[in-house]
Amino acid sequence: MIDRSYLPFQSAREYQDRKMAKWLGFFLSEHTTALSDAFTHITFFSEMPLTEKIRLLEQVYANQTAIKISVKNQKTIDDYYGSVSDIDKNQLTFKTNTAYLKLDLDNILTIKQAKEEDDESI
Repeated sequence: MIDRSYLPFQSAREYQDRKMAKWLGFFLSEHTTALSDAFTHITFFSEMPLTEKIRLLEQVYANQTAIKISVKNQKTIDDYYGSVSDIDKNQLTFKTNTAYLKLDLDNILTIKQAKEEDDESI
């Protein structure tokens, strides 16, 4: 407790700080933005357990969400834009603007929600 007995005004002497209440509005907007950013970019997808990978891809499939997917090929990492067309235990059928691709779940590195400017290339 802070001693304010030296102050001339009673209201100043009896003031009680609201602590985090005064920052709550700022925190909520920043927290909401951070949460939405967290769900748009899944990093280290290759380190996730297989059940988590399948669950995430099933959600993308069910919502027909456009995504950007990074896939490890032999010596390169390729990015594809599109949506999940089909999924099974080990493979994913990915629909791009020009083709359908069969991708092994083990080769998928990252998944990002496609941004509006990326949607044009799908």
